[in-house]
Amino acid sequence: MNEFKLFIRFFRDAIPTVVRNRVALAFGLLLTLSSLEYFSSLLEEGAPLDRYRYAAIDLFSAQPWLLAVLPVTIALSTFFKGGLILALAERKPAFGKISKRISSSFWKLYALEVGALLSLFLLLVVLLVPAMLTADTPGLWNNLAFLGIAVFLPISIVIALMEIYAFFYLVLSKTTLRSSVELAYALFVKRAATSLVFGALSILVLIIFSVVIGIMLGISDALIPNSNGGALFVIAVLFLFQGAMAVIQKSAWLSFFRFIATPEEPAQTETADEASQKEKNVIQKEVPGIG
Repeated sequence: MNEFKLFIRFFRDAIPTVVRNRVALAFGLLLTLSSLEYFSSLLEEGAPLDRYRYAAIDLFSAQPWLLAVLPVTIALSTFFKGGLILALAERKPAFGKISKRISSSFWKLYALEVGALLSLFLLLVVLLVPAMLTADTPGLWNNLAFLGIAVFLPISIVIALMEIYAFFYLVLSKTTLRSSVELAYALFVKRAATSLVFGALSILVLIIFSVVIGIMLGISDALIPNSNGGALFVIAVLFLFQGAMAVIQKSAWLSFFRFIATPEEPAQTETADEASQKEKNVIQKEVPGIG
């Protein structure tokens, strides 16, 4: 319970960071803008930022050439995410200095992101192959598909958490890609339950944020005139809120990472002489003097 209160405080303390750390907010806005959701919004008509009706599969089916742009969006997202983490970690962040540091380790970060995404994609394909082969038998197809998803979800959670930890190791320390993955795996194994609790809390915060955004969109539709100017205003406000949420999320995750990854200070051990002297002092206090 004490740890859970601490985790809530991580998110609460991250809120003022949006205002105090302008460099982090800049990277948060760029990270939001580089997401596939915003890129696709430039290619669709009407309700460009309606996340509830967004379907990546339909988008790629309609415009297959977007697959060629996908590596670029991943690269931009990786760069800005690294910059956001480093801006939050630095006491006096500077945009140019942070960009230079992220550039030096960019390919390791990019390889980590692509590797994690490919692992998830291939895992999902392998688990759903039996269901695809039995598409002509609806009952069997449903059972196999459900079983595949049931196996995929816990494994995907482990991969996602390991990717988060490995990304932090690469950004915050000078380590190799292989070492960062090994450290991330060791950290997850050591603090698996704690990681799952914080991950669930993080998802809960995102759900609450999504509900608030949905309410805002509903109010805006009722109050703001249906015009280009009104639409741009809604997009600008929503964009700012999503960038701020990116800062809050990454700041809270950074605090959590430091909490579980920082080694505990070893307890001070007494030497044999110190223990002996301490025992003599206790005996002298308990045994009264003679005479």
